[in-house]
Amino acid sequence: MRDKRNLTPQEKKHIAALSIENLEALDQLLLSCTDYQWKKVALVVAKTMMKTPDFASELPDIFYLQRIDELIGQGKLVYNGDLFSLRNCEVRRSAELL
Repeated sequence: MRDKRNLTPQEKKHIAALSIENLEALDQLLLSCTDYQWKKVALVVAKTMMKTPDFASELPDIFYLQRIDELIGQGKLVYNGDLFSLRNCEVRRSAELL
């Protein structure tokens, strides 16, 4: 994965404090903001960030891009474009999940 911006020490601290259960919950939230139609990554990230539970309120947008990248690696999402360009990328659920 390639980050176009570095995380601050405070952001790294918030991410490091997440449990596996927290990550799974956030992944499910990300997936709930997608469907089988292409959506701009910026929209998916924004919708997810608006719905995040309190434990995730300090997480930056780049964290959600990293999680989307992880979900792509797991075959749950597919993308088109430059993943780390919020405006120039789209994602959708994998057809394998139909």
